[in-house]
Amino acid sequence: MYDRVKQFLDTHPLSMRVLVSILLISTLLALAAAVIQLRVRYDAQLTSLNQRLEDARASFLPALTDATWRLDEPLIKLNLKALQSLPFINSALLETREGEQYQIGLPQSGTFTETKVQPLVHESDAGPMELGTVALEVDYSALFTSLRRDALVILATQSVKTFIVSSLILLILHRLIFRHLLQLRRTAAQLRVEDMNHPFVLDRAPLDDKDELEQLRHTLEQMRGCIEKGIPRLEQLATDRERVYLAANATPAAIMIFNAEGVPYYHNSAFLDFFKAAVDQAPAEQWLPRVLEAIPRHPDLQTLVTRVREQGVWQREVFWPTDKAHPRWIDMRVVSYMCRDRETFFLTVNDMTELRTARKREHTLLAKDRLTGLSNRRQALAGVANLLRAAQRDPGHIALVVLEVTAFKPVMESLGLEYADLLILEVADQIQRELPHPAVLGRVADNQFMYAFRLDSSDAQPVISQVEALRGRLVQAIELHEQKVDPGFCAGIAISPNDGDTPETLLKHAHSALRQAQRHERVRRWRFFEPGLYQHASRQLRIVGQITAGRLLQELELKYQPIVSAKNGQPLGCEALARWQSPELGKVTSDEFIAAAEQLGRIDQLGQHILRKACEQLAQWRRQGHNLFVSVNVSALQLHNPRFAEQVEETLKQCGLPVNALKIEITEQVTLEPSKQIIRQLDALKALGIALAIDDFGTGYASLNYLCDYPFNVLKIDQSFVLRMQHDPQGHTLVEGVVRLSHQLGLAVVAEGVETEALRRTLQEIGCDLLQGYLFSRPLRPERFLSWLEQPQEARQWRA
Repeated sequence: MYDRVKQFLDTHPLSMRVLVSILLISTLLALAAAVIQLRVRYDAQLTSLNQRLEDARASFLPALTDATWRLDEPLIKLNLKALQSLPFINSALLETREGEQYQIGLPQSGTFTETKVQPLVHESDAGPMELGTVALEVDYSALFTSLRRDALVILATQSVKTFIVSSLILLILHRLIFRHLLQLRRTAAQLRVEDMNHPFVLDRAPLDDKDELEQLRHTLEQMRGCIEKGIPRLEQLATDRERVYLAANATPAAIMIFNAEGVPYYHNSAFLDFFKAAVDQAPAEQWLPRVLEAIPRHPDLQTLVTRVREQGVWQREVFWPTDKAHPRWIDMRVVSYMCRDRETFFLTVNDMTELRTARKREHTLLAKDRLTGLSNRRQALAGVANLLRAAQRDPGHIALVVLEVTAFKPVMESLGLEYADLLILEVADQIQRELPHPAVLGRVADNQFMYAFRLDSSDAQPVISQVEALRGRLVQAIELHEQKVDPGFCAGIAISPNDGDTPETLLKHAHSALRQAQRHERVRRWRFFEPGLYQHASRQLRIVGQITAGRLLQELELKYQPIVSAKNGQPLGCEALARWQSPELGKVTSDEFIAAAEQLGRIDQLGQHILRKACEQLAQWRRQGHNLFVSVNVSALQLHNPRFAEQVEETLKQCGLPVNALKIEITEQVTLEPSKQIIRQLDALKALGIALAIDDFGTGYASLNYLCDYPFNVLKIDQSFVLRMQHDPQGHTLVEGVVRLSHQLGLAVVAEGVETEALRRTLQEIGCDLLQGYLFSRPLRPERFLSWLEQPQEARQWRA
């Protein structure tokens, strides 16, 4: 029994505390109620007793007073006996004024007795007369005995009621609350990190309204869910922590985490291996000070901590001489951070000895070209700087030459990189054989070399002789893969101080001269720098920037130059000419911005913009009654677009123009690089019914065969040939021959550059079909061109 009670007390402590609290409070309340109830009963019985005594006094005292007045002893005794027979009165004693006493009953003095004396007064004519006194002994013991019995009954009743009510309350609480709390506790006790699959439930039907228990269960269930979700994260953090410790212990870098007093929180094994000689047999708090003491010009611990606090990090590459057999260079780095509101410092130490050795080796490698062993660009420029400084001390000039091997890329694309490298090695050998001494030689790009040497005078002849001698070597074929390969040769030359007084400026200007030599390599394969070359390159760069920013399409305008009939001067069409007047660059020629657009790969966008704008303008003029055609120039790169013919057809449809309203003009340069794609697009355009014109005829290098190979309808004679007719009979014969040949091939002929009446008549006589030039009009803006069209024919500078 004792064990069961103890087990109950151990398993239900809250229930027992609640029961004791209920009993204690109920008992106190019952006692208070009992006291109040007993007090009320006591007051009621006492009031009843006093009332009886008062009634007795009113009933018997007058008779006793009368008997005493008449000295009637039997009557006195009878009245005393009547008084003594009243409840709670033990005895009655009458003592007269004369001293006589009459007593009925025996007095019983005690705790609960009280004597009440009442005087006997006789009323006469002479006034009141006191006859004596009556003493009544009142016994309250019966009253208190009754009160005690009532108290016992009340207390017993209240105790039973309190116990029953407390038990019922405890039972109700256990049924409604305690058993659910025990169940929740048992569920919580079953939860484990490895097993969280025990939901919190209540052993009762679900309630519509959530009470406190349901809210508690829901909160516990949420907590279980959060813990269940957080366990993988905690496990991952624990795993990560183990991995971090393993990684820190496995890294070759020495690591220590310490506080501002130098006391370490953590160190890896590499730290002890690294600083074994310094920290051997020393307490942990002395490790860091000893390490710092072993470093030459070291900061002490407090200085180190102060610098880290001020700068956030302290890092030094210092010499570590402790190991005398193998002294090392080490990199020490200390940073600070807050760890749980505590300032913590993190020290890492790396052995930099091998890295410093590698840096020296890398510096050597960076100064040399790996293939040829020559200086690279940076090292070569440093050599040129030395030559320039020497030329300042001993006045002289420095010639810097940039040489390009033009066969490098073709060899690489056809034979492979290995053979291209062999070509570079052979060229490097030839250059070294031909260079004067002393000289600086370096390889500055895949197929470019740079060399520089001193000139004692401003005479450029030694440079020309040296470059020509080198060119003579490099134009000789080199045998690669059983093939004879011409290395190719282009060179740009800059001479200090006129072309620059720094290595970078000389190199830049030599490159400008090289680019110019590349453009005119058929004439001369080398070129000296000229200031205009740099200005031209700078302007081209600015043009490219403006086109990239989209300014060209915003600022471009089209002007139209009339094309008239050679027979009667009637305007039949016009040529759309693109003009760009840039606010920043001024007038930009079509050759400049078209070349830049081709370089940027935006020629398709530019060509489509010009074509659409010209067609829209022509459609407007046609709606106003002027039945003209428009000629639009097209770049060869546009014809490489497989959808070019489709785009032209779509543009004509959108503008509502027939196909014969458009003529496409193509420069003769297209024929220099035959392409199936270009021929395919030209055939597609001709199949649509669009006339094709070969522009600038006679300025290229192609043969006349292309007039048969390409589907042209019109031939435009370049103005240089037309103007030559005025003073050169051979020019007249040439133009006349071209006109006849074109007619025999079925081609119409347009003559450009017609500026005089004599030229007009001559071209008319030799059978030219169409004329274009300043004699009729300069290129005009759309509104002025319309005004020109609406003028009478005689006002258009035409005379029959």
